[in-house]
Amino acid sequence: MANPEGLQGEKLRSMSLAKIAQIMDGTLRPASARGLTAEKVAFDSRNIAGGELFFALQGLRDGHDYIIDAARKGAVAGVVSKDVSEELPLIAVNDTLEALGKLAREYRRSLNTKIVCVTGSLGKTTCRRVIAKALSSKFRTAESKGNFNNLIGLPYS
Repeated sequence: MANPEGLQGEKLRSMSLAKIAQIMDGTLRPASARGLTAEKVAFDSRNIAGGELFFALQGLRDGHDYIIDAARKGAVAGVVSKDVSEELPLIAVNDTLEALGKLAREYRRSLNTKIVCVTGSLGKTTCRRVIAKALSSKFRTAESKGNFNNLIGLPYS
């Protein structure tokens, strides 16, 4: 997510599950969960502390296998593309990674801020730190806690 305060597990703006499902073109189950809100996102169930929207991403491991663990640790809801145990409210989507991108795009649009991106093969961390330090003398700044150079990291950071 475009979150100037940090990354996974960091506090985001609170958003209702109904709004999140709408943004992601998903279906919320059960419908009675419409008023619940999520304030954080997670895609690793080990990082859940409570209140997160858990994205069941598929990679080397399938996040759908961790829905019950996410629920037990306090995730408010899960974003899934497969049938799973309904231990918590779920937002069913066609593709969980695409849904993460849609939510990140909408969240980024809602921010009233400028974002500086640093790309390349070498020197990104140093460059990011120098830019943040230079801009902080005149502007309120924040920087990501790390580099997330992959399909998950881009929408997440």
